[in-house]
Amino acid sequence: MITIWVARDVTSFCTVTVPSDTDLSDEALVELALDADNQEEFDGRLMGSSESKELCVLAVRDEQGRDLREEELAVSPSFVKGGHAARDFLRGRQSLADMVNSAADAKLIDQPAWIARKGYLETPDGETIEVPISVRRGATQAELELALIQALAQKCTIGFSGEEAVHG
Repeated sequence: MITIWVARDVTSFCTVTVPSDTDLSDEALVELALDADNQEEFDGRLMGSSESKELCVLAVRDEQGRDLREEELAVSPSFVKGGHAARDFLRGRQSLADMVNSAADAKLIDQPAWIARKGYLETPDGETIEVPISVRRGATQAELELALIQALAQKCTIGFSGEEAVHG
């Protein structure tokens, strides 16, 4: 037997016990979690009331209590995980691509399709610097600009002056 923990938050969870030969693909686990969420009671554990709209498969364990999955599986958007990804990006701990992929894993956006484009910078004296960039299809202007700056930083020397306090 396999036990699957479905949760909204710490106080709102239930367990689902299934046979050992159950399909444990992401798609099958999502369906199981949605079914559990639609039941008032599942396996004797009440899915407590919660204001949270986030649903996840928290753990999948065999009869010996060994984890069969390394990570949680988001069933609905997880703003907490998306927030952690943004925080890590802003602290320089991960790249823009990693942040976008984390947002997709948290179901905040669709899985990205990465495309190659050319970005360019035109200097005041008319020189054009062109560099290849990789962005997700449908990238925002900010994503395009950041990808361009990152690509230019690989080709050119970029520097910054000292810090100044800015109020506003």
